Amino acid sequence: MLAHSLFKTNVKVKEEKPSKLAHGYKRILNWTLNHKLISFGLAVLLLVGSLFLVPSIGVSFYHPIKKTLTLTYTPKAGQSQSDVEKAANRAEAYLMKRDGVKTVQYSFGEGNSLIREAKITF
Repeated sequence: MLAHSLFKTNVKVKEEKPSKLAHGYKRILNWTLNHKLISFGLAVLLLVGSLFLVPSIGVSFYHPIKKTLTLTYTPKAGQSQSDVEKAANRAEAYLMKRDGVKTVQYSFGEGNSLIREAKITF
């Protein structure tokens, strides 16, 4: 009863006119549904035509992944930066001797002012 008293019974609904885009889409959709064989033939022609583009565009089903490894070295308390650099250089020399290693990069970062970390990535 409350809903009946709150809502007017003679409410007029304003009907919005569809946009030009919606009207054009409706026309294309109706034509496509009324001409199924032509639509299927066009889809097949587009598929076959796209296959002829493969030599110029190329095909890749997956993105090649770079193989990387990150090593983290946390020096002991009181160890100087030159000691950390020496350890990083020894690790770099060891890793460069390994087969398949192309590059070795190390950097010093400070997450905490008391801890220095050397990261070796190859």
